[in-house]
Amino acid sequence: MHKLADDFLCHRLILPSVLHIRRNLILLPVLACAMAAQGTTTKACGLHDPTLFARGMMNFIYPESLHVIGATQSAQRSGELPEPRRPLRLEEGSQAYATDSATRQKRAFERSVNALYALGLEIDERRSADNTSGIAIVVLNSMMWTRYAPEYTDVQQGLHVRGPEADDIVLVTDQVVVEAIRDGLLTVDRAVKLGVIKPYRQKQEDAALLAQIGSIGAHPLADTALSIDRFDAATSTWGPIDPLRSTD
Repeated sequence: MHKLADDFLCHRLILPSVLHIRRNLILLPVLACAMAAQGTTTKACGLHDPTLFARGMMNFIYPESLHVIGATQSAQRSGELPEPRRPLRLEEGSQAYATDSATRQKRAFERSVNALYALGLEIDERRSADNTSGIAIVVLNSMMWTRYAPEYTDVQQGLHVRGPEADDIVLVTDQVVVEAIRDGLLTVDRAVKLGVIKPYRQKQEDAALLAQIGSIGAHPLADTALSIDRFDAATSTWGPIDPLRSTD
């Protein structure tokens, strides 16, 4: 279980190929961190956490993308987004604490994956036949990338990918936002206005696709039953599933 959860956090947390354009600049903070570590064994560099490092690089590639975090917290305080779930009060270091932590982590990933899957199904239904733009969504809290593209034969193909393709629309958001859209509590349009989804368009025609998906979230999306136990970390693919579509 821990290995699977760790894989979601750390497996392929490499930002898109555009990073290679600036690889020399990226190496500077890494080198500085390594130099700072010389001669000391008491302090660890923050870059050792691949999730934090990848999240920090987001602002470098997509300016102001981390503003989504503050906007999400503001929306939660104002009631436009649900408050974060509170964990059980258990003694840290105990077996119960470890078990509860692993269980909560697994459930959080499953909620996120199912919300992203349901969103992808809805995007596919609304996308016009002549629109070939891909949409890549990154969930900041786990740095998990998902891609919705017309060339995929199944939405599952785009779950947990390495990053966006060159011409994709990129949407930066957080897990609670995707779940709120799935539950019919928030539309994509409203999320963009609140700043809890930050879009980065590549082409002029991308505006048409954003308009087509803007009202998603006005009603609850399809129920799905996708378990992360069906995810193969070695190949980054999902096993076959039968999504449970809602009857609403």
